[in-house]
Amino acid sequence: MKKQLLSIAILAFTATAYGQVGINTTAPATTLDITAKNATGTTTAVDGLMIPRVDRQRAQSMSSVPTSTMIYVNDISTGTTSGTAANIDAVGFYYYNGTAWTKMGSGAGGSAVTANNGLTQASGNIQLGGALTQATTVSGLSATNTMGFTGTGVNAFSVDSSTLSVDAANHRTGFGTTAPLETVQVLGSSKFGRTGTNSIIIDGVSPTPLSTNGLIASSVKNGGILYSEADVNVGILNTQQMNILSGGTDFSSDKILDKVVASFQAAGKAGINTDAPAATVDMNAAQPTGTATAVDGILIPRVDRQRAQSMTSVPVSTLVYVNSISTGTQSGSAVNIDAAGFYYNDGTNWQKLGASSAPAYQNIRGGVVKPTTASYTVQPSDYFVVTSASSGGVTMTFPALTAADAGRTVYVYNYNPSAAANPAASGVITATTANFNYQRGYMAIWTGAEWIIPNK
Repeated sequence: MKKQLLSIAILAFTATAYGQVGINTTAPATTLDITAKNATGTTTAVDGLMIPRVDRQRAQSMSSVPTSTMIYVNDISTGTTSGTAANIDAVGFYYYNGTAWTKMGSGAGGSAVTANNGLTQASGNIQLGGALTQATTVSGLSATNTMGFTGTGVNAFSVDSSTLSVDAANHRTGFGTTAPLETVQVLGSSKFGRTGTNSIIIDGVSPTPLSTNGLIASSVKNGGILYSEADVNVGILNTQQMNILSGGTDFSSDKILDKVVASFQAAGKAGINTDAPAATVDMNAAQPTGTATAVDGILIPRVDRQRAQSMTSVPVSTLVYVNSISTGTQSGSAVNIDAAGFYYNDGTNWQKLGASSAPAYQNIRGGVVKPTTASYTVQPSDYFVVTSASSGGVTMTFPALTAADAGRTVYVYNYNPSAAANPAASGVITATTANFNYQRGYMAIWTGAEWIIPNK
């Protein structure tokens, strides 16, 4: 095997009479000409030149090194940056300049490097500390690659003097001041939100402190906190209650705040026109007595029948006022909506408020049976029977009962489409051929021995 490898090496190595050596070429063009074995293509075999690899200690220990000697330092955990290794501060290629090892690409000893735009150069080192004079972008920051500023004094960091100032000594930030007095202090007008209208604006330069703490106030008439395009959450983080106050006829008043409009307590109670709600929701009339014409009351949500009929997953006890039945149909959950008025949801249907929820046919005991076939046998559980055949009659059969069932009563109502289709009674009954007239009701009573029909 060794002979074969030597033969291959000899074949790859070519020397000429001109003192030129070629590797993988028979026509070297320079003193040493190395040609890639696979200069093109997709082969995975490695082509290249391996420079001798040493650690820093080994490079530092060499003596009488010829100028231009090249090495690759693969470890700087050994040796020190001193002597001939003064420039070896990182893994990489180095060449010997006659005095010391020099990093490849850094120039002769690195002294040719210049610095500007916030950088300075001293003794071959590049340092921060100069003034930024060109457009500069910082990128690549992440959760692990962060940039921070540290300081110990007032106005330790600033942008355009007082435009933005950070008090590192007291941990404060100021806008419009280089000596903020609070965690965040803004001197001047402030706007939060989008530009133009519909923004939150806090106005005033060094305003006079209010006599009452904890208020957001405006000295401008009709000023305040307004928001109209999304949810706004206002809350309290302690056991106290929160009041919304007004001193005039509405929130745009510039009078002194003195009237409770709404109150919200941590105990889960809300009051309107009261700061001491006695129930979950407690509403007081603004003018409970007198002759004032202003309206006091509560307006329940108003919808038409179609809207009520379209609602799904309605919580039980939901209350609405149906103001129109010209839309929708009296079916589904709206089966009981037959007139304008108040309705509540029982979990299935809308029920008229104050009206009985009884079905169209009410029985004292048992269910309402509606036979539609040509014949029907009265069952022990039947107490109210409504015949409703599409054509012809329904022949009713009353089976015999026991003496203990004396007094058992069945009420039969003929609701067939015409008088000619009367149901006939048969079985243990006095009048076995008795017809029940159209849209009439009859009572069948078991005497203990037979069925009788008193009104037939």
